[in-house]
Amino acid sequence: MLGPTYEIISCFVQNSEELRDCASPLLRDICTGLNIGCFYFLWPIGFEDGHAYPGYVEREALMYLMRQNESAGIPTKFPHNSHLYKTFASKEWAASQCLTPGLHVPLTTKVSRVLIAQNSMMAASIAIEALKNLRVARENWIGFNPYEAKLCNIIQGVVKLGFSWEAMDVIKWTNQKELAKALESLIEQPGSLNDFCFVQEWVDFDVEWRHFIVRPDLNEPESLIPHTVVCTQFKEQTERGGFTDFTKFGLEASLHNNFHHDHIAFNDAILKSRELIRRWCYWLQAESAELPTVVRFDILVKKHPQGGSAIVHMGELTELGGCFLGWHQGPAVIQAAMIESVVYPMAMKMARRIEFQQQKGDNAGKMPPPPFVQAAENTVQAHLDYIQEQYNIQLERRKQYQDYAQQYWQTTGSELPTE
Repeated sequence: MLGPTYEIISCFVQNSEELRDCASPLLRDICTGLNIGCFYFLWPIGFEDGHAYPGYVEREALMYLMRQNESAGIPTKFPHNSHLYKTFASKEWAASQCLTPGLHVPLTTKVSRVLIAQNSMMAASIAIEALKNLRVARENWIGFNPYEAKLCNIIQGVVKLGFSWEAMDVIKWTNQKELAKALESLIEQPGSLNDFCFVQEWVDFDVEWRHFIVRPDLNEPESLIPHTVVCTQFKEQTERGGFTDFTKFGLEASLHNNFHHDHIAFNDAILKSRELIRRWCYWLQAESAELPTVVRFDILVKKHPQGGSAIVHMGELTELGGCFLGWHQGPAVIQAAMIESVVYPMAMKMARRIEFQQQKGDNAGKMPPPPFVQAAENTVQAHLDYIQEQYNIQLERRKQYQDYAQQYWQTTGSELPTE
């Protein structure tokens, strides 16, 4: 895809403070490529440096760097532009969308750090009461399925933090005392910069289906079909109520293990999951005019007790960079999409849409594409022609070198010096 015509400028940092030193408008001036993109192989967390793993950095420092580079004309291609990445990493979408019919988000509220610091038991009581009030709203608002709206009695749930990874800061609770303990243990960790915890209702589910969507485009319905679906089930809980390793399997195994060969319920789960993904892609379009290159939708799936149907909830919106979960082709597919988003940002997308329409026969008898679409196709072709031209030049230079080396051997009887 790239050929030999690209440059990479690497910046290595030892701590969060050094991220601010990288935020210079001059960085754009030293980049010579026609297209440009920045990859941040770092993970923003709500803690000071030194929290658990290398690569974890203070969230504000990383977001500052991303915003500065973007203001200088350097788009973020891994993981996402700063405002969208904040939406993913902060997990604040859960609280803001839990009362939106059709998005199927578990009821979620935020509990401030000061409330927990003053009295964790009181904070737990207030959080449970808040979830109960949200449940009443869900039962009475238009658009919610009456059966699903009344599934939960708010007797258990989970506490979690935003800007946290690998389920490190997720704890299950089953009563007020456990909730109070979980709130305090999460928010008062050493070096914590978090100002609130999420408290969420418990959603009963049989399996989690993790859908990998690559290059989504709302004008191309086929692009919203997942490249693959990895099914997972947590093996056990830790002593503090956290979640550890999980088993991974495919949809066929899920049909056997979770649906007991109830094909009607299984197909219902697939259809509902795809519709849920479509709705969330529209929501993402509101959050960002430019849809993300890759999204993993983690959907909680449960077979209806009476069979014949399924219940789905949105468990997690996972950003580009999420775990492949054993998907062997994942690195090749997703990394190719990342590179493509840099080399052929809008032009490739427009050209792919034209190709898709031609394959579907939608262009038969219609007017030619508008000028901006034709220009996009021309831009793509120009890129390909340039890459081919550079490749031909390299071949010609190699041939000239080989011819010269042969002449040198015939003349001197020795090989051409390498220095």
